[in-house]
Amino acid sequence: DQSVRDLVRNVSRQVAQLAMKEHALPCTPLLLPAELAAQIQILLTGQTDIRKGWVSDKYYLFFVCPVTGRIAPTNGGKGYELKVLKEKFKPLAKAFAFSMALIKIGVMAATLAAGVGAGGAFVAGLLPESMLGDGSTYSFESLQTLATAATAVRDVCDDAQGLQAGSPSATFTDELIVKEFAEQLQGKTAETFTIHKPCVVSQGEYAQLIQVLQIAVDQGGAEVISWGGDVRLKDPGLVQVSSDQGRVAWVHPSAEDQYRQEGEACLCREYKRRFNIAM
Repeated sequence: DQSVRDLVRNVSRQVAQLAMKEHALPCTPLLLPAELAAQIQILLTGQTDIRKGWVSDKYYLFFVCPVTGRIAPTNGGKGYELKVLKEKFKPLAKAFAFSMALIKIGVMAATLAAGVGAGGAFVAGLLPESMLGDGSTYSFESLQTLATAATAVRDVCDDAQGLQAGSPSATFTDELIVKEFAEQLQGKTAETFTIHKPCVVSQGEYAQLIQVLQIAVDQGGAEVISWGGDVRLKDPGLVQVSSDQGRVAWVHPSAEDQYRQEGEACLCREYKRRFNIAM
């Protein structure tokens, strides 16, 4: 009937709006468990009294510059707090799996950059070997293919529809990894610690990133508009820049002039691969 047709038309319009707003949010998220995020917060803010709780269902979202690899001072360097709660995600198993994929890549990218477990069983266990790729790119075609791979979600899902009880955080980090991560960051600064292999969310996956944020973000520190609209974070820590060639990207303020002048040529290889930009 007419009401169904109107609904379909409205949903189609919302999806189209999302696809057009690929630049409303940075596409290089770094989603980390609280234990690792605390070390990044210290690095970015210089504060040493950051609370370092153990085994939490809280995660923190930062963004990575696709030019320099620097972690942005997202939300003043504190990151945005997300809660990956099974009560919220259970009806949306696909969104839960997608968020788990983001976390796995985030943990691997950060620990590799710090030199933690490089080439070891810890890093190799986070992603299927066939998807690890080389030192600067991954081998999976989309984050959803990673999210739905059995090896990518087996430790957080009982099956395709069910979620384990308890915190998923312990499946990504352990005390020894966190200790080594903190040790490796000693002597590094926000300028010298860089992510060489960031997670890059392509335009086709942008709507899923928005959905995860709408479900899990602490809305006290961000503006999250209803699904089908836009998601705006008040302080992503990156700036939106248009290159001389016309491509818009979110980059670290220190890379603004470089990107404006060099454009696509200075973007990291994983960003180019995910957006089909010539290497």
